[in-house]
Amino acid sequence: MRLEIDTDAITQRDVPAALVQVAAALSALAARWPGGVVLMQPECVPEPPDQTSLLTVPDAAKRLKLATGYVYELVRCGRLPALHCGKYVRIKPSALDASLPSTKAV
Repeated sequence: MRLEIDTDAITQRDVPAALVQVAAALSALAARWPGGVVLMQPECVPEPPDQTSLLTVPDAAKRLKLATGYVYELVRCGRLPALHCGKYVRIKPSALDASLPSTKAV
C-alpha cells in the first residue's frame, strides 16, 4: 500500500477533511500491526517544565513587596534574571533571593 498526499493541492478549507482521512488510515494500519503501533517512545517525549516553579511578575512583586512596574524594570535592566517567551516573563523563585541584595535599615 502506498499513500501519497499532494499537500500543494489541498486548500485550507480541505485540511480538516484531509486530517480525518489521515487519522482513519493511521488507525487502520495500527489495527493490522502486530503489537500495535508506537508513534513515539515514552523516553523521547520531553517532560513539561514544572509550571509551579516559575513566577509571574505580579507574583514575584508580591513576594518582594514591590510594585509590579518596578519588578518589570528590574527584569528589563538585568538586575533580576527572568525567562522570556514571547510576551510572557517568568521568574525563578531562586532568582528573587540570589539577585537582589538585602538592604539593611539605616
